[in-house]
Amino acid sequence: MTSNHDDVQRVRDSMEGTEKVVLYTIGSNNIPIHNLVNLQKVIFLSSRSLPDILGGSFNFEAHKKGPYCSDIDETVLDLSSSGLLDSKDLTLSDRGECIYKAVEEGIREPLKSTIDYWKEFQDGLTEDELLTFVYSTYPETVRNSEVIDRIRRNFRKNTISLVTKNKISVGKGSEMLGIGYVKFEELLKKEGVRWKS
Repeated sequence: MTSNHDDVQRVRDSMEGTEKVVLYTIGSNNIPIHNLVNLQKVIFLSSRSLPDILGGSFNFEAHKKGPYCSDIDETVLDLSSSGLLDSKDLTLSDRGECIYKAVEEGIREPLKSTIDYWKEFQDGLTEDELLTFVYSTYPETVRNSEVIDRIRRNFRKNTISLVTKNKISVGKGSEMLGIGYVKFEELLKKEGVRWKS
């Protein structure tokens, strides 16, 4: 038991801050992250929400599917090769769970709640819905996109879906579509969409 505890502490203490953020993001809230695109977007949105805390930690560039940071993918490979992630997907191994619990103790507010918020936000969204939100909110990330034509073709449908899934407000949806609030409400009624006010 002591050696296990010592091992956990040793691994945690040897991790860089960015590695801890990636591990925490993967393990937090018991919400799965299904792919690297979603992981990238959760950390990007968290970084944009907390520029004073995460702003210089991850360097995102406009990429094939929105903002991308190569360090995140490399960290995932390192965590996987260290046996902290299941080799098949983005889930923690048993050892990873132990390290995650030790890392979680050191994650402070507002970082913790911000990552948790964006992780919950991405849960249940299709990749296109998530990218619709990211591209609309951060239009500079559209450059170099390989999927922007598909996103644009389905922009209205995806925006309505984000409202339906209670991921964004009617106000945010009308802003994304560039139409007035009342006009967007009328569109939602016409589409038979129910939403929370």
